[in-house]
Amino acid sequence: MKDTNRQDRLEQLRLREAAGTLTKEEQVELLSIFTELDVEEAEALKPAKEMSQKLQEEKATLTKTVSQLQDIVAEHKQLLSKL
Repeated sequence: MKDTNRQDRLEQLRLREAAGTLTKEEQVELLSIFTELDVEEAEALKPAKEMSQKLQEEKATLTKTVSQLQDIVAEHKQLLSKL
């Protein structure tokens, strides 16, 4: 219910802003609502950002492993070519 009321109030304030009839108190209230929404969005995105960071770290580790394996394969090929 709170979210619905906040959304309704946000729409009212945005309409008043667009009409140029927003009071100073309403400007503060509008900024407050936007701040709340930004905080909620950041909190909602936190798990995805953490997962993304973890996947980037895993990718870096795998890239390093692939490079090491490619070096080993190249060495083995060179050794085999000398036989």
